[in-house]
Amino acid sequence: MFQSIHKYKFEVGDRVKANDKAPGDYEGQIGLVVLRGPGKCEYGVKFDGDMRGVGFLDSWCLDRF
Repeated sequence: MFQSIHKYKFEVGDRVKANDKAPGDYEGQIGLVVLRGPGKCEYGVKFDGDMRGVGFLDSWCLDRF
């Protein structure tokens, strides 16, 4: 039996910063990863002070903070 082994770049609870590859309104913002998905490389991030709710960004748009 095969198990799917996927190494995630971030875990729920990690602090991240949106880098220069992120959409302009997210670039430079700092937040908390609150979920993984819905896409394989996508993360739901609640950015500090952002009242819009959770933003969904791809892993290459985020750096560990």
